[in-house]
Amino acid sequence: MSGGYHDAAAALVVDGVLVGALQEERISRIKHDPGLPIGAALALLAQEGLSPQDVASVFFHEDPYAHLERVLLWSLRSFPKGLKAFPQAMRKQLGSDLWVLDSIAEGLGIPRGRIHKGEHHRSHAASAFLCSPFEQAAILTVDGVGEHHSTGLWQGQGAQISCLGQLELPHSLGLLWAGVTGWMGLAVNRGEHEVMGLAAHGQPRFSDVFERWLTQSEDGSFEVDPAPLAWLSDPERGFGPAMEAALGPARAFNARWSLQDPDFQLRADVAASLQQRTNEVLLGLATALHERTASPNLCVAGGVALNCRAIAHIQAHGPFEQVFVQPAAGDAGGALGAVLSGLGIRAPMHHAAWGVCCDAGRAQDLATELGMKVERVEDPVQRAAAHLAQGQALAWVKGRCEWGPRGLGNRAILASAADEALGVRLSTQVKPRAPFRPFAPIVSNTSFSEHFEGRPDLCTPFMTTLRQSRNDLSPATTHVDGSARVQSVGPKDALHEVLAAFEKESGQSVLLNTSLNGPGDPAVARETDALAWLMAHPGTPMLIDDLWIQT
Repeated sequence: MSGGYHDAAAALVVDGVLVGALQEERISRIKHDPGLPIGAALALLAQEGLSPQDVASVFFHEDPYAHLERVLLWSLRSFPKGLKAFPQAMRKQLGSDLWVLDSIAEGLGIPRGRIHKGEHHRSHAASAFLCSPFEQAAILTVDGVGEHHSTGLWQGQGAQISCLGQLELPHSLGLLWAGVTGWMGLAVNRGEHEVMGLAAHGQPRFSDVFERWLTQSEDGSFEVDPAPLAWLSDPERGFGPAMEAALGPARAFNARWSLQDPDFQLRADVAASLQQRTNEVLLGLATALHERTASPNLCVAGGVALNCRAIAHIQAHGPFEQVFVQPAAGDAGGALGAVLSGLGIRAPMHHAAWGVCCDAGRAQDLATELGMKVERVEDPVQRAAAHLAQGQALAWVKGRCEWGPRGLGNRAILASAADEALGVRLSTQVKPRAPFRPFAPIVSNTSFSEHFEGRPDLCTPFMTTLRQSRNDLSPATTHVDGSARVQSVGPKDALHEVLAAFEKESGQSVLLNTSLNGPGDPAVARETDALAWLMAHPGTPMLIDDLWIQT
């Protein structure tokens, strides 16, 4: 299990085999739910016909006692700067956080002796390496902070992971991103991916500022100037007066975005500057790690690993032959790493469908009770392809929900990537979002190189890297700088047949694929979530297995 900060999750191993992994938000329906993942754990157990009493061991992703030590230590070091936030931090640490292992035992109704603490960055490292196809690899973990550390250099061999070095607070790339995210008026620890999308609209004219704030040594280690940040005194904002003095006034929290805003270009240029410096520093870390390990393989985890622009930069300019980032590289992935590390087993990940199923029979009954139109179709793939070829969007629900924050073909909104106007309608009406955020394309392995630079790799099935578009045939999914967070699919993937049928119908081989959720909501998991989404979006039909459902 992982939890307590954001993106709580559970992963289940039965008799040495990974059988499920699920974020708590998919069950609780609270976006980025930070609470203990008791609901996710129970859902995974029930799916396997098990009860909590069948659980031999639970591995938590970090050490709550070391976490408390860090909060106390930094509160003392920063006195009186952190005095305002200290009482709230202590209530949380001495309340729910310190007793998290006991709470897990109580929540599952099992003995406390079965619950084991882990180490935050080791759990990240395990989630990166033990899910990879590599027998040996260099491992890089980068996030906000674990117990004391923000960054880790590791080496994996077989099922063993050894630490080569770690960086401690205040030197945190994740916390620097959190501060800039807050300055942008976005939610800290939630809106960093929006800053990444915004970067494509800007020029790095603030590069000198970020070079001062984020310096790097020849050995790859870096230092972060804490002056512009406020992760101790004001963690919800994350930034202080020094950031505003250098970059300009902060944007109002959750203010509406417009490409015509007078200061839009300022924000975009700041994002581009931060992204450029991040690319440089991560490449420096990766290069130093390669020199120490001489491995041709790199695995990356931690929240910063979900920055697909930086991962693409390492792939393009780094010394490694292969790079792997699993789909839930952030804190959710710590649950998976904790159990794999705790048991000392490998679980190479070839797909992301590790969550709960959608019950088509129950969906039919509920939809009928709600007065929806339900039709059973003989060939759902052909029906989907024909509908998409007519320039219409489709909600697609198949199998188990995805592991990680991105829709990867099991809970998706699909549309033609060639129809730019349809993409605009999706981003303004069906799935409202900031106008600078791109949608992602999905393409078969066989058509990949026709549309995007390079070939499919270990990251492209999970949308954890970027590629440049080769043509202008998919404008609805091509970002302003020509990049795309492309997903590649093979014959065993859920949407492979749909892509093939869509190409026969339309002559196009790329679809727009975005996660099936509304603004501020987690992605759909079960049939109740799917039908709730459909009721809120009456103009878009939904295909659940072979059921065509419309309001």
